[in-house]
Amino acid sequence: MHSDIKWNELKNYVYAYVDPRKDEVFYIGKGVNKMALSHLRDQKESDKVKRIKELNSLGLEPRIELIRYGLETSQEAEQIEASCIDIIGIENLTNEVRGKGSKAAGRKTLEEVSALISMQDVEVDDPAVIILINKLFYYGIDELSLYEITRGCWNRLPKNYRNAKYALAVYDGIIQEVYEIAGWFSAGSTQYFNRKLKHEAADRMEFVGKVANNPVREKYKNKSIRNTVGRSYGYSTKWLNLD
Repeated sequence: MHSDIKWNELKNYVYAYVDPRKDEVFYIGKGVNKMALSHLRDQKESDKVKRIKELNSLGLEPRIELIRYGLETSQEAEQIEASCIDIIGIENLTNEVRGKGSKAAGRKTLEEVSALISMQDVEVDDPAVIILINKLFYYGIDELSLYEITRGCWNRLPKNYRNAKYALAVYDGIIQEVYEIAGWFSAGSTQYFNRKLKHEAADRMEFVGKVANNPVREKYKNKSIRNTVGRSYGYSTKWLNLD
Protein backbone atom coordinates (compact mmCIF):
# COMPACT_ATOMS: atom_id res chain seq x y z
CA MET A 1 0.00 0.00 0.00
CA HIS A 2 2.83 2.40 0.87
CA SER A 3 5.59 0.71 -1.12
CA ASP A 4 5.69 3.33 -3.88
CA ILE A 5 6.38 6.22 -1.53
CA LYS A 6 9.88 7.71 -1.75
CA TRP A 7 10.27 8.14 2.00
CA ASN A 8 13.70 9.76 1.90
CA GLU A 9 12.31 12.60 -0.20
CA LEU A 10 9.84 13.53 2.53
CA LYS A 11 12.71 14.56 4.82
CA ASN A 12 11.31 15.47 8.28
CA TYR A 13 7.54 15.42 8.41
CA VAL A 14 4.50 15.66 10.68
CA TYR A 15 1.68 13.18 10.24
CA ALA A 16 -1.79 12.36 11.52
CA TYR A 17 -3.65 9.10 12.03
CA VAL A 18 -7.28 9.52 11.01
CA ASP A 19 -10.24 7.32 11.95
CA PRO A 20 -12.01 6.83 8.58
CA ARG A 21 -15.36 6.18 10.26
CA LYS A 22 -15.55 9.68 11.66
CA ASP A 23 -12.89 11.44 9.59
CA GLU A 24 -11.37 12.19 12.99
CA VAL A 25 -7.70 12.74 13.81
CA PHE A 26 -6.75 10.57 16.78
CA TYR A 27 -2.95 10.74 16.76
CA ILE A 28 -0.30 13.31 15.78
CA GLY A 29 3.35 12.42 15.28
CA LYS A 30 6.59 13.45 13.61
CA GLY A 31 9.36 11.46 12.00
CA VAL A 32 11.56 10.59 9.07
CA ASN A 33 11.62 7.68 6.63
CA LYS A 34 8.91 5.12 7.56
CA MET A 35 8.21 6.37 11.07
CA ALA A 36 4.59 7.07 10.16
CA LEU A 37 4.00 3.35 9.55
CA SER A 38 5.58 2.10 12.77
CA HIS A 39 2.37 2.43 14.78
CA LEU A 40 0.65 -0.14 12.58
CA ARG A 41 2.99 -2.76 14.08
CA ASP A 42 2.94 -1.42 17.61
CA GLN A 43 1.81 -3.96 20.21
CA LYS A 44 2.17 -1.85 23.34
CA GLU A 45 -0.87 -1.23 25.50
CA SER A 46 -2.08 2.26 24.69
CA ASP A 47 -5.18 4.10 23.53
CA LYS A 48 -3.54 4.56 20.14
CA VAL A 49 -2.98 0.82 19.63
CA LYS A 50 -6.46 0.07 20.95
CA ARG A 51 -7.99 2.39 18.32
CA ILE A 52 -5.92 0.83 15.51
CA LYS A 53 -6.92 -2.69 16.58
CA GLU A 54 -10.55 -1.63 16.76
CA LEU A 55 -10.36 -0.45 13.16
CA ASN A 56 -8.57 -3.63 12.08
CA SER A 57 -11.32 -5.76 13.64
CA LEU A 58 -13.77 -4.01 11.31
CA GLY A 59 -11.59 -4.58 8.26
CA LEU A 60 -10.41 -0.97 8.29
CA GLU A 61 -7.11 0.83 8.68
CA PRO A 62 -6.35 4.33 9.91
CA ARG A 63 -5.78 6.85 7.16
CA ILE A 64 -2.32 8.39 7.41
CA GLU A 65 -2.10 12.02 6.36
CA LEU A 66 0.94 14.27 6.13
CA ILE A 67 0.41 17.65 7.73
CA ARG A 68 3.82 19.02 6.69
CA TYR A 69 6.74 17.38 4.89
CA GLY A 70 10.03 18.42 3.33
CA LEU A 71 11.13 20.00 6.61
CA GLU A 72 14.87 20.44 6.92
CA THR A 73 15.21 19.87 10.66
CA SER A 74 13.65 17.78 13.39
CA GLN A 75 13.18 20.96 15.42
CA GLU A 76 10.82 22.35 12.77
CA ALA A 77 8.81 19.15 12.89
CA GLU A 78 8.69 19.26 16.70
CA GLN A 79 7.24 22.78 16.67
CA ILE A 80 4.55 21.88 14.15
CA GLU A 81 3.70 18.64 15.97
CA ALA A 82 3.34 20.49 19.28
CA SER A 83 1.17 23.18 17.68
CA CYS A 84 -1.15 20.60 16.13
CA ILE A 85 -1.53 18.78 19.45
CA ASP A 86 -2.25 22.08 21.18
CA ILE A 87 -4.93 23.04 18.64
CA ILE A 88 -6.75 19.70 18.71
CA GLY A 89 -6.20 19.22 22.46
CA ILE A 90 -4.34 16.25 23.87
CA GLU A 91 -7.55 15.17 25.60
CA ASN A 92 -9.02 14.56 22.11
CA LEU A 93 -6.05 12.49 20.93
CA THR A 94 -4.45 9.17 21.82
CA ASN A 95 -1.04 10.83 22.24
CA GLU A 96 0.38 10.07 25.67
CA VAL A 97 2.41 13.27 25.96
CA ARG A 98 2.18 16.79 24.64
CA GLY A 99 4.56 17.93 21.91
CA LYS A 100 8.13 18.82 22.83
CA GLY A 101 8.38 22.46 23.88
CA SER A 102 4.63 22.74 24.37
CA LYS A 103 4.92 23.97 27.95
CA ALA A 104 7.38 26.73 27.09
CA ALA A 105 6.04 27.93 23.75
CA GLY A 106 2.71 26.21 23.26
CA ARG A 107 -0.87 27.38 23.20
CA LYS A 108 -1.64 30.05 25.80
CA THR A 109 -4.20 32.75 26.45
CA LEU A 110 -3.27 36.40 25.85
CA GLU A 111 -3.25 36.90 29.61
CA GLU A 112 -0.77 34.03 30.11
CA VAL A 113 1.54 35.33 27.40
CA SER A 114 1.31 38.84 28.83
CA ALA A 115 2.28 37.50 32.27
CA LEU A 116 5.32 35.70 30.83
CA ILE A 117 6.46 38.73 28.85
CA SER A 118 5.86 41.42 31.45
CA MET A 119 7.02 39.38 34.47
CA GLN A 120 5.24 41.81 36.77
CA ASP A 121 6.47 41.00 40.28
CA VAL A 122 4.15 40.86 43.27
CA GLU A 123 4.94 40.72 46.97
CA VAL A 124 2.86 38.10 48.79
CA ASP A 125 1.73 39.85 51.98
CA ASP A 126 -1.29 37.69 52.85
CA PRO A 127 -1.15 34.50 54.96
CA ALA A 128 -0.65 32.00 52.17
CA VAL A 129 0.97 28.83 50.93
CA ILE A 130 2.74 28.85 47.59
CA ILE A 131 2.39 25.50 45.85
CA LEU A 132 4.65 24.48 42.97
CA ILE A 133 2.72 22.62 40.27
CA ASN A 134 5.55 22.40 37.73
CA LYS A 135 5.34 18.63 37.20
CA LEU A 136 1.62 18.39 36.43
CA PHE A 137 0.68 21.79 35.02
CA TYR A 138 0.21 22.51 31.33
CA TYR A 139 -1.21 25.53 29.55
CA GLY A 140 -4.85 24.92 28.68
CA ILE A 141 -5.46 22.78 31.78
CA ASP A 142 -9.12 22.84 32.81
CA GLU A 143 -10.21 24.59 36.01
CA LEU A 144 -11.05 21.44 37.98
CA SER A 145 -7.75 19.72 37.10
CA LEU A 146 -5.81 22.84 38.10
CA TYR A 147 -7.63 22.89 41.43
CA GLU A 148 -6.96 19.20 41.98
CA ILE A 149 -3.21 19.33 41.31
CA THR A 150 -2.91 22.36 43.60
CA ARG A 151 -4.86 21.21 46.63
CA GLY A 152 -3.09 17.97 47.46
CA CYS A 153 -1.47 16.03 48.70
CA TRP A 154 1.18 17.71 50.86
CA ASN A 155 3.39 16.97 53.84
CA ARG A 156 5.97 18.98 55.80
CA LEU A 157 3.23 21.39 56.88
CA PRO A 158 4.27 23.86 59.59
CA LYS A 159 2.52 23.79 62.97
CA ASN A 160 0.46 26.88 62.15
CA TYR A 161 -0.41 25.81 58.58
CA ARG A 162 -4.11 26.37 59.23
CA ASN A 163 -3.42 30.10 59.42
CA ALA A 164 -2.88 30.15 55.64
CA LYS A 165 -5.88 31.83 54.09
CA TYR A 166 -4.88 31.46 50.43
CA ALA A 167 -3.17 28.87 48.25
CA LEU A 168 -1.25 30.19 45.23
CA ALA A 169 -0.76 27.72 42.38
CA VAL A 170 2.62 28.51 40.82
CA TYR A 171 4.13 27.27 37.57
CA ASP A 172 7.60 28.46 36.53
CA GLY A 173 7.43 31.40 38.92
CA ILE A 174 4.03 32.65 37.68
CA ILE A 175 0.90 32.48 39.84
CA GLN A 176 -1.64 30.57 37.74
CA GLU A 177 -4.56 30.68 40.19
CA VAL A 178 -5.47 31.82 43.69
CA TYR A 179 -7.66 29.75 46.02
CA GLU A 180 -9.30 30.69 49.29
CA ILE A 181 -8.77 27.79 51.69
CA ALA A 182 -11.84 26.54 53.56
CA GLY A 183 -10.14 23.69 55.44
CA TRP A 184 -7.50 20.96 55.50
CA PHE A 185 -8.23 17.23 55.50
CA SER A 186 -6.40 13.90 55.30
CA ALA A 187 -5.17 13.19 51.77
CA GLY A 188 -7.73 11.37 49.64
CA SER A 189 -10.59 11.90 52.08
CA THR A 190 -12.55 14.57 50.22
CA GLN A 191 -15.00 14.04 47.40
CA TYR A 192 -13.28 15.36 44.31
CA PHE A 193 -9.69 14.35 44.86
CA ASN A 194 -8.87 12.20 41.80
CA ARG A 195 -5.09 11.84 41.84
CA LYS A 196 -3.73 8.38 42.48
CA LEU A 197 -2.30 8.36 45.99
CA LYS A 198 0.80 6.45 47.02
CA HIS A 199 0.84 4.31 50.16
CA GLU A 200 3.00 6.82 51.97
CA ALA A 201 0.32 9.51 51.50
CA ALA A 202 -1.34 8.50 54.79
CA ASP A 203 0.37 11.36 56.66
CA ARG A 204 -0.32 13.94 53.96
CA MET A 205 -2.99 16.62 53.74
CA GLU A 206 -5.14 18.29 51.11
CA PHE A 207 -7.21 21.44 51.26
CA VAL A 208 -10.66 22.27 49.99
CA GLY A 209 -11.64 25.74 48.94
CA LYS A 210 -12.70 27.94 46.07
CA VAL A 211 -11.22 30.41 43.61
CA ALA A 212 -10.53 33.57 45.58
CA ASN A 213 -12.73 36.60 45.12
CA ASN A 214 -11.47 39.86 43.70
CA PRO A 215 -9.52 41.96 44.51
CA VAL A 216 -7.27 39.25 46.03
CA ARG A 217 -7.37 37.16 42.86
CA GLU A 218 -6.55 40.14 40.64
CA LYS A 219 -3.75 41.10 43.02
CA TYR A 220 -1.88 37.83 42.51
CA LYS A 221 -3.04 35.92 39.42
CA ASN A 222 -0.64 35.98 36.44
CA LYS A 223 1.94 37.84 38.52
CA SER A 224 5.55 36.74 38.98
CA ILE A 225 7.15 35.75 42.29
CA ARG A 226 10.51 34.89 40.74
CA ASN A 227 12.26 37.91 42.20
CA THR A 228 10.34 38.16 45.46
CA VAL A 229 10.09 34.49 46.47
CA GLY A 230 11.94 32.54 43.80
CA ARG A 231 11.10 29.52 41.65
CA SER A 232 12.27 26.69 43.89
CA TYR A 233 11.75 26.21 47.60
CA GLY A 234 13.48 22.90 48.28
CA TYR A 235 10.05 21.32 48.64
CA SER A 236 6.79 21.84 46.73
CA THR A 237 5.37 24.35 49.20
CA LYS A 238 6.43 27.58 50.84
CA TRP A 239 4.45 29.10 53.68
CA LEU A 240 4.28 32.86 54.15
CA ASN A 241 2.93 35.32 56.76
CA LEU A 242 1.36 32.69 59.03
CA ASP A 243 2.09 34.46 62.34
